[in-house]
Amino acid sequence: MNSPICWVGGKKLLREIIVDRFPAGYEKNTYAELFAGGAWVFFHKNRSQLEVINDFNHNLVNLYRCIRDQPEELIDALTPALNAREEFERIRLLLKNPVGLSDIERASYYYQQIKFSYAARLKSYGGRSCSLWSRFPEMKLAGQRLNGVVVENLDFEELIHRYDSPNTLFYADPPYVETETYYDNANFGQKDHERLANAARALQGKILISYNACPVVYQLYATSQFMIEEMERLSNMAQRYEAGKMYVEYLISNYDTTEKLKQSNQISLFDNGKQGYEEIMKERKIVWNPFQR
Repeated sequence: MNSPICWVGGKKLLREIIVDRFPAGYEKNTYAELFAGGAWVFFHKNRSQLEVINDFNHNLVNLYRCIRDQPEELIDALTPALNAREEFERIRLLLKNPVGLSDIERASYYYQQIKFSYAARLKSYGGRSCSLWSRFPEMKLAGQRLNGVVVENLDFEELIHRYDSPNTLFYADPPYVETETYYDNANFGQKDHERLANAARALQGKILISYNACPVVYQLYATSQFMIEEMERLSNMAQRYEAGKMYVEYLISNYDTTEKLKQSNQISLFDNGKQGYEEIMKERKIVWNPFQR
């Protein structure tokens, strides 16, 4: 299913690839997202035994909790929403100092700010046609999917401390290097990229991290503990002025993401299983693999 929230850097285009690289049997254990954002991966994957989505952005977390716990009330608050520059600026100012706003009011305003802003960047009015009503069925489905899900508002290290175990799978989609200012309330910098790498090294559980392909990230993760796979996707924002422009990303894991393919190949009774495995491996661009034997 789709996420009800557009988000800068959202993983709509990569969600299937990412979930395909989760370890076999992850559904039986704990799943935790460190940086939920639009949570496209969460909404696409199968249900897990215990599910946690987390973000440091308190407005975003409040929005998810309202979608989960009070979807009808949130839809009622959004029904009369006005797509206009003056209203957008009024809401933006209110959210800078939300004292006195109810949770539903704050969630409604924040959702409008996301939907009516330019490229979901929250900072400037988009000036385009946008129907909120068409998203209401999707919001109701999202509320049902979030039923029973823990929604946290913690620093990523604190979330890891609370939920790490040998049976936990973490997915991390942090602010990318040199794009940290794109995100509302992120306050993420170089030391935080280093903190994430150090925390990933110390995990009991497994982790898959999506990142931009750059020297800083490669230097942090090209060690004996991580596998790095490189891939390309269409650059959503660049399509506005450069059609077909591609963006290079890394998928980083502290486990071998090809293990499921190997297991499938081993249990196959036919040659086409082996051929399928070899063809898939040729398509994957693994630039660092300490797990290869």
